[in-house]
Amino acid sequence: MENLSITEKLGGLKANFSILYNGEMLNTDAPILVHYPIYEHQQELYKGGYGYAYQALHLEFLSFKNIESKKYTFEFFDKTNTLQWKIPYYPIIKTHQNIDKTKFLHSLNIENIPILILETTSKINFSDK
Repeated sequence: MENLSITEKLGGLKANFSILYNGEMLNTDAPILVHYPIYEHQQELYKGGYGYAYQALHLEFLSFKNIESKKYTFEFFDKTNTLQWKIPYYPIIKTHQNIDKTKFLHSLNIENIPILILETTSKINFSDK
């Protein structure tokens, strides 16, 4: 049996994207994870509520640089460094930090990026442009 990482055992996919910020390398091993955000709605009148969830694909990566949660321009390059796809003003959904603020976890929702683009992507650069 193949040795799977914790990420893979929990449903994540190894993607091996290189992640760059304004051309500066941040990470070379960013997995794609499946998230199931849950939203709840409470109804006071009936003393009950309901909720719903949906599936969202996120590209998560660690860095030693704090990148604020805002909108960036994302560029997707193939292994020959050819630009395949560009998305202006796309948000980084979340940024978390460890207790001493030396490592940062960033999450990007990739549900609107075509699978065929992700399949051939080897490098993702995002910038303030």
